[in-house]
Amino acid sequence: GGNRGPAMLPAELVEACRDRPLLLGFLEAVAAACDPATGLPVKSRLDVVRMGRQGILPNVWILERCADGRLRYRLAGEEVIYSLGSSPRGKTLEEVLGGEAMARFAPVFFSILDDRTVMYQRGPAHRGSRLFYYGYRVFVPMCERGAEPTLVLCCHDRERPEKRAVLEAGLTFRDDQVRFFPLRPDGGAGS
Repeated sequence: GGNRGPAMLPAELVEACRDRPLLLGFLEAVAAACDPATGLPVKSRLDVVRMGRQGILPNVWILERCADGRLRYRLAGEEVIYSLGSSPRGKTLEEVLGGEAMARFAPVFFSILDDRTVMYQRGPAHRGSRLFYYGYRVFVPMCERGAEPTLVLCCHDRERPEKRAVLEAGLTFRDDQVRFFPLRPDGGAGS
């Protein structure tokens, strides 16, 4: 067939990321890890060696919906740790981003998992009053065991990071664009 980007992923999602090679590489890795039966990536199928070679891994993090209903950081690459100021590993979303951000983002992450939908988001990140960087982010529901997604696999690409902003307190995000792309089993039109 023709080259329609990473198979199994919505064409509009690939199109939204077309100017961001890092995110396209991420989507290729996600597509390769997809289980055709569910249309969802499986953690054990991710080619992390290839993602490392392509420079994608430093920009990746994983959130897990735990049994207590909280979202916890399972993994974070070096660029993510740099953005946050310290490693979020093992901490909850609230501990890392604060209560206000958790109240805003947790429902979004839950809907990504519950609706099996990919979220594409772009917009500026600030530290204090300074522009920290302009970010492009993709959030993907991912399975660990079985067919129920419990992990959110995330990747960001940043433009114009302002090094001095790292010293400012308070990381905030603004949305310029948010789009959702439901995942479906291979070839299926959904139910």
